[in-house]
Amino acid sequence: MAKQPENPKTEPDSQRINQKLENKKRFEEAVSDAQYLLIYASSNCPNDINASTVEKLISIRRRVENDEEVSAREEASFWTAYQEIWNLVKPVTAESVKANLSLESTFLSRLFSGFPSFARRLGIAPTSKAGRSANRYSVLTVGILLVLVLVQAYWVVGNQLIGQLTDLLQKETELNAQILDNQREYTALEVLYKQNEIDSETYKANGEFTFYNSPEWERDTLENRAKNQQLETDLELLKTQLERNSAILLIWSGPWDWLIQEDSNPIVPVTGVGGASEQSNLTTVDKYVLQIESIQGQIDSIDEYLANDPNGENEAQQLNSKYDPQLERNEEQLGKLYTENSDLYVREAEIQSQIEEINAQQSKILNGTTTVETLTDELNAQRTALRTQKAAIEQKIAEITSQLSEIQNSAEPDESARSALQAQLTGLQTEQKTIEGQIAKIENQLKALSGNADALKELNAELDTLSAKKKLNNEQIQSIQSENGKLLDQRIPGGEIVLQWREEKQRLVDELNSLTRQVQAETRRETSRQAQLAGTFVLVILQSYILPLLYGVLGASSYILRTMSQQIKSVTFSEENRIQNPVRISLGALAGIMVAFLIPTDETSTFLRSISPLALAFLVGYNIEFFFSLMDYVLNKLRDFLDPSKEEEKKAEEQKNNRAVVTEQKQPLEEKIEDVPEDK
Repeated sequence: MAKQPENPKTEPDSQRINQKLENKKRFEEAVSDAQYLLIYASSNCPNDINASTVEKLISIRRRVENDEEVSAREEASFWTAYQEIWNLVKPVTAESVKANLSLESTFLSRLFSGFPSFARRLGIAPTSKAGRSANRYSVLTVGILLVLVLVQAYWVVGNQLIGQLTDLLQKETELNAQILDNQREYTALEVLYKQNEIDSETYKANGEFTFYNSPEWERDTLENRAKNQQLETDLELLKTQLERNSAILLIWSGPWDWLIQEDSNPIVPVTGVGGASEQSNLTTVDKYVLQIESIQGQIDSIDEYLANDPNGENEAQQLNSKYDPQLERNEEQLGKLYTENSDLYVREAEIQSQIEEINAQQSKILNGTTTVETLTDELNAQRTALRTQKAAIEQKIAEITSQLSEIQNSAEPDESARSALQAQLTGLQTEQKTIEGQIAKIENQLKALSGNADALKELNAELDTLSAKKKLNNEQIQSIQSENGKLLDQRIPGGEIVLQWREEKQRLVDELNSLTRQVQAETRRETSRQAQLAGTFVLVILQSYILPLLYGVLGASSYILRTMSQQIKSVTFSEENRIQNPVRISLGALAGIMVAFLIPTDETSTFLRSISPLALAFLVGYNIEFFFSLMDYVLNKLRDFLDPSKEEEKKAEEQKNNRAVVTEQKQPLEEKIEDVPEDK
């Protein structure tokens, strides 16, 4: 069921009375405002004021002051006069006039209200609403400007610190690379000198390098060592600068620690298949530390070797033991060859002696000194005696052999007796061989005396065979001796092993120092990286949010101060402006943030590169209407692009409006043509 409208006659009497009083109050305020306009017009309006208008306003003011009843005609006449006086002073209004009058008390005026004479001496007096707003926004603008200067200076310092830190890290990387290249040059030069000395006879004699004390080495390495010293000095200085810069940057970003979350979780090595530790999750510093521990272990092992074997003899003996079996086999073979050669030389001498004796006997026979029969008898007698002697020796050998067998088979053999018998047996066997050789010699002589020419041929052939055998043995001896020389050359002396240990230790120490520098550099780089990340995070906050917001607010407050100055000068400031100004401040902040979103800047950019978006944020805050008008224009174009039907409706509406304007312009023209009199 629809609600029935209320009848005004049924309203309570109290409501009617309140409404009547409220209307009367508004009318009285309008009468009072008219007096303010009249006062302003009398002193500031260049045009004359109609006397009747002034009379009407004054008449109504007096009737209201005397609490007299105002008729409807008089009230209508008042409003007409009010409009006339406003037309003279507009855009000034009664509210703007009152806003520029010193009617509001200040804090100091209220404080010294009980001491008016003291307040007058200090010049403390009430102020206007416009002045109070101007003071408030002046303080606000100056405060924002001070905050902006501080934040901008804070940002500039952080940006410079991050830029310097980046440059220092780059320089440190370059210095480390230069030091590594310098060490490589030194190592290459050292290898060259070592190779040259190894090829010389000096090193082959003692197995030690002597070029370290030579003037040539000092001359060639002087520049390298000086450059290395300079690079080390520069690196130490750079380390100090890095540490100082990182510390300052961490202090600079300290107030923002509550926003910066650090990853405090340690990296735990992951155990791979078969229990192997995968080092993919280890940090660079951890990998360097593992390498340093491994190298330090190798250095400790070398120090232990040097302590236990200072001359390197034990290690040399152990390393050279692989050549000993071959050397022993070669020596044994050489012994056999030497023994065989010795026997060959003896046999050769015997054959040569036999040949000489045969030749001598034949010469005697030819000279008639002796006869064949005589020589034959002598040789037979000698052979018989030798055979008898041989038989006696063989009998003794058999007896000694029997005695040795008895001693060997006895329960407790007499070693001394067996040794004595063995010595006698060896002597008898040697004597037996000598006798056998003499018997063979006599038999050859007998053959030669009997006219057998093959005896000398056989002896000469045997002599040739012995010479060939000696030659072959000598060649084998030379080959074995050459092989022994090579094996002996391959044997490493103890001094050279100690030198190798020391060189290896020096190489490991250099590598350890290099890794230590890299660990220190990586640690500094990690600290610097944390400081750089923290500083970059702060710069992003400042440059993307705080600075654009402050510039937008500064632009809006600057516009408010400029506009307020004009309004105070033209007496157009009103209470409405006091309401709009805070809204404009908020819109300025919003516009500044929007500019930062639409035009992002690099957080590591220089101050000059960041001026453009920040200046744009200030301009947008100063002229908010243009910014939002531009946004409306872009959005409308986008909407028309997405919905072409609305664009056609808009064009049709524009064409309709254009036709209406043309029609309105044609009608007055036709009327003028009709009003033109015809020619008589």
